[in-house]
Amino acid sequence: MAGCFFLPGKILGKHFRVFKEAGMVKLSRRLTRTGWSAFFSPLRMIAISGCCFFISAGRLGMLRGWLYYLLVAALSLGGSLLFFFRSPELLNERGRLGDETARSDKVLLLLLFAANLILLPAVAGLETGRCGQAQLPDYWILIGIALQLIGSAVVLRAMLANPFFEGTARWQRERGQHVVSRGPYSCIRHPGYLGMVVNTLPLPLIAGSRAALYPALLAIVILVIRTSLEDRMLLEHLPGYREYARRVRYRLLPPLW
Repeated sequence: MAGCFFLPGKILGKHFRVFKEAGMVKLSRRLTRTGWSAFFSPLRMIAISGCCFFISAGRLGMLRGWLYYLLVAALSLGGSLLFFFRSPELLNERGRLGDETARSDKVLLLLLFAANLILLPAVAGLETGRCGQAQLPDYWILIGIALQLIGSAVVLRAMLANPFFEGTARWQRERGQHVVSRGPYSCIRHPGYLGMVVNTLPLPLIAGSRAALYPALLAIVILVIRTSLEDRMLLEHLPGYREYARRVRYRLLPPLW
């Protein structure tokens, strides 16, 4: 994934012709209102998290905080643009809440958003800004950046491999959902959740907050519970999933689970 780059007119024209020949320039007409909502959803969530961080910090001059949010914004925008051109139908599906989404998954989503978008950045901002304490050494910035790149790449690869990668956990009967075993799904059953687990750690590491690792751990626990419940639901409802689960033993993190 990459952010937006300003290209010279000649190069931009070349890319436009390639997209036109592939029929991609018409894809914007295929995005529904829910698709556009999914396109901008990561940026909205970044804005919420950023507001919590800087308000809790009590000041805007937090260079490590800005580094994290600019990195995540660039990766998120790059991912949205990729799906805009390659798979707009997935954006359309991700932008809506499936009718058969279990109430437990809705509750877990609310808890996950509260932990990731409010509690985690608020604790990180409070500790490193107003309190000015527990700054992790600068080398943790590089580790955080590496984890953010790895986690984002894993999520993106899972989304590209799985056309049923929606925002909620449900059996997509009306879409003819079937077992996906290609790409990262040939190694673990829920690579998207693995990428999300990795992506909970970069903010505390880049911002330098030890205390923020606790809400990050809470978010990871919620993701593990959600993985378990979704795996159980797929075992019960999705044809062929039991056979797939016998071949691919691990749900989230080989060789532990």
